[in-house]
Amino acid sequence: MDNIAVKFIYKRISDNLYRWAESSQHNRYDKNQLIIILKLLNKHTPNWKKLEIRTTDISIEPETRSERAEYWNFCDEVKEKTWIWTQDAMRKNLFVDFHRMWFIERYDKNLTKIAPFEKWQVKYVWLSKLWEDLVNARSLLEEYLIFSRWLDNLLWWYISILLELLTYNEYNIKYIDFYEYMFFISAIDLDCKYSFRINIDEAIDLIKSRRCLTKLQREWEISKLKWILNPDIFYWDKTEKRDFWNRKNKVQQAFYLLWQSAYFEIYDKTKIILKVSNIWGEIFSLKWVKRSKTEKDKYFENHKISKNTWFELHHVVPLSWSKSKEQFELLDNWKNMLYIDAYSHAKITQQWNGYVIMDNKNDDIILSNYSWNKIELEENENIIYNKSQWNTIKNYNTRLLEI
Repeated sequence: MDNIAVKFIYKRISDNLYRWAESSQHNRYDKNQLIIILKLLNKHTPNWKKLEIRTTDISIEPETRSERAEYWNFCDEVKEKTWIWTQDAMRKNLFVDFHRMWFIERYDKNLTKIAPFEKWQVKYVWLSKLWEDLVNARSLLEEYLIFSRWLDNLLWWYISILLELLTYNEYNIKYIDFYEYMFFISAIDLDCKYSFRINIDEAIDLIKSRRCLTKLQREWEISKLKWILNPDIFYWDKTEKRDFWNRKNKVQQAFYLLWQSAYFEIYDKTKIILKVSNIWGEIFSLKWVKRSKTEKDKYFENHKISKNTWFELHHVVPLSWSKSKEQFELLDNWKNMLYIDAYSHAKITQQWNGYVIMDNKNDDIILSNYSWNKIELEENENIIYNKSQWNTIKNYNTRLLEI
């Protein structure tokens, strides 16, 4: 079929890295249950003591050792308060997600801290400093916004990407359907090792191209993909194995979590739209996040530069970090943007967009995270900007980080 969207999908599934990034799977929990679990974890880790958890499945080691009795008590109380989860599910699924949202920390047997997406045997868990922001939110709306900010980490920054797509009037993208998310949205800003990595503009072209197909044509292509991506028919080795239903479950979990964010609803179980419902007992609509590209245009105007095919505008402090309408508008400002190359943009995205502290080294700009890891953006090689605007954007960055 001579359709760029269809061609892209088949290009993607032919890549051995088709599986793409790690993600949340098999966990159906909501924000309220997360808060209950965090409060119980605080209760069961008094006096700054880390919680020792089991390291093997309960089917292999059914006995509870004395040093892990507190973990048993914790899981038992969680089950009583939330009606779900076993000791195995807690350590293998829930704690993994909560760590990737930065609400907890995990440690190995030597009490060495483990990175959120690192695969290593975990023996201890502890609350991070961030959990109190969520449980002590001043309003229900702020609670949802804080949850959304850290959920963005777990979902590899696709909340920020979806906000970009759905809020700009010029894009005219009113929804994202299930398979558009599966094949196109999940390919945006991936690491450059993926042959199917695309940017937002390319994703928009693919979405619009797929929507030019008739409903029957789209259904026919999906039925073919279900057959091609059937591991029971095609016996690839593990590195090449493709499984349509595994990918579908991955997207279903993402939709379930996105529905709990401050920004999105899931219409008819198949489409992501901006949230418009009155879910907090007060009139709330996301009309305030509908934007024009005015601020983007201001970047080029104020920096006196032209657009470059290989560069992308990047919000230094992400939109998903906002805790209110007013903060959202402050973040969506040309002074919070940098025009950087696609490789650097992907690198920042793949490291959870934490590089929010701006500094300079001669004419180069350095972005740091709160662990003081740095990404250096070389002028004209990795970033295009007007040096005369440095004080303006630096002062604005300092202001945003103090909010």
